[in-house]
Amino acid sequence: ASMDQLTLAPLRFGPSNCNQTCFGSDSNTLPSSPQPQLFHTSNRTSIYRLNGTGFKVILDTNLPDEEIIRKLLHEKNVSEFLPSTCRKRQVIDVTSFNRRPALSFKWASGITLKEW
Repeated sequence: ASMDQLTLAPLRFGPSNCNQTCFGSDSNTLPSSPQPQLFHTSNRTSIYRLNGTGFKVILDTNLPDEEIIRKLLHEKNVSEFLPSTCRKRQVIDVTSFNRRPALSFKWASGITLKEW
């Protein structure tokens, strides 16, 4: 799958041939649209929340997008096989966020593993 195929269709703005998810300072973002909140960032990832959806965004530019997507698909597949007692977040899909590969998941309130 290419990055062009991995977008959030309901969040597309601009011309119909735009295949990018638009947020933040992008000039195509509607001013009244909700803005994502940054919850965590590190050298490799950032975690955002937009309404009831979380996004784990991969920031590592040393890997090609195809490799990052493969890793995210693996993480998605592993999460589907965890017992319900272990699953703290429900993965929705592999997508893009601010033109970067990302994993979308249902937001679960609580503390992080680091805080725990």
